[in-house]
Amino acid sequence: AIVIAGGQGYIVDPNDGASRSYFGGQIESVIPLAEFGVIVCNGLWFEAIGPGGPLWTSERVSWDGVQNMEFTGRTLTGEAWDPIDDRWVPFELDLDTGHTRGGSFEGYGVV
Repeated sequence: AIVIAGGQGYIVDPNDGASRSYFGGQIESVIPLAEFGVIVCNGLWFEAIGPGGPLWTSERVSWDGVQNMEFTGRTLTGEAWDPIDDRWVPFELDLDTGHTRGGSFEGYGVV
C-alpha cells in the first residue's frame, strides 16, 4: 500500500503494516492513477510511485509551486511559478516517462 503522511510517502506491507521503503518529502499534491499507482508533487518536481516503489522522477519544473493541473491523454499540464518574471509559466509532463517540457525552471541554466 502507498501511504502519505506529514508530506512523506511510504510503501507499506498491508499484511503486517511494516514500512518497506519511503519516497518524496514535503509532498503537496497526490494524483492517483489506476494504471500504476500515484503521481506526487512537492511543488517543484513530480514522482511516479507504483506498489514496488519509485518509477520515475521528473526534472524540476518550478521555482516555487504548481497550479491548474489537468490531464490530456497521457500528459499532465499545468502552470509553474516563476518568481523572476513574477508569473505562472505553462508546463507539460509525460506520465509514461516523467519527461517535462516548459515550466519556470527550464532555461535559467541552473543545475
